[in-house]
Amino acid sequence: IGWVSVPVAVVTGELNFETAVLLLLGAFLLGTLNSLIGLAIDERFGYFNRPREALALLAVAILENFGTRQLTVWWRVRALFWRRHKVEWGDMEREGVSQVA
Repeated sequence: IGWVSVPVAVVTGELNFETAVLLLLGAFLLGTLNSLIGLAIDERFGYFNRPREALALLAVAILENFGTRQLTVWWRVRALFWRRHKVEWGDMEREGVSQVA
């Protein structure tokens, strides 16, 4: 809805740019906070071997909010509405289950 309503509001002159910038900043901050909380939980359990790994993930947690999240949403919308062909998974036979003790 936002992809349609925001451009329409810009064209018609109904968009309050101060509010839009504050909302955009809030969205970026909440996205970054979400990623940072996930990193803090992972760090608590000692998943990172070196501080350098944690710093690299910290940088990615900040940078992912400037394009990667939006691209992922576009891929999801495209996959939901514009499938080229019907996907059929078919039947899968179990292999190796009888060998488990």
